[in-house]
Amino acid sequence: MCSQVAEGVHHRGCSHFVVNFFPVAIKDCEQPDCAKSRKHPASCYSPHCKQSWGNVIEKCSAISYEKCDRCQAKAMPVGGALRR
Repeated sequence: MCSQVAEGVHHRGCSHFVVNFFPVAIKDCEQPDCAKSRKHPASCYSPHCKQSWGNVIEKCSAISYEKCDRCQAKAMPVGGALRR
């Protein structure tokens, strides 16, 4: 299956990958039975050909040692002061 490449930031504080741009590229599987591939014949309408994308490939454009925004927000109490 062909895959889409997402570019983003890896947050080491929580191990989350936050996508900045999607998709930035396509990784072609080059299989004739994959409808997303450039090797798939344009005249083919077989229901047996793969129609969906494979797993998203994460391309890290930056590394942060902090937690992502969502995890930081979860750590904040209702009053707004950050828990440590």
